[in-house]
Amino acid sequence: MVNAEGHRFVDELGRRDYVSGKMFENKAPFRLILNKAASTEIEWHCKHYVGRGIMKRYNNSYEFAKDINVSPEVIK
Repeated sequence: MVNAEGHRFVDELGRRDYVSGKMFENKAPFRLILNKAASTEIEWHCKHYVGRGIMKRYNNSYEFAKDINVSPEVIK
């Protein structure tokens, strides 16, 4: 999970109270980045959220960085 500047600020697998507490300490919007293995694991959900416009797919981290207007180096 990254903040508005593209920096990872929390272990997204942590407890909900930990993750939400870190979200309150950081700048929105927040983005959860899934790799191919993770998105395949929850493929139905991803298709559903992409269809609703809540989630986007990118071919690579450079496309993602450009879309959120940060340097690709930040995403690395």
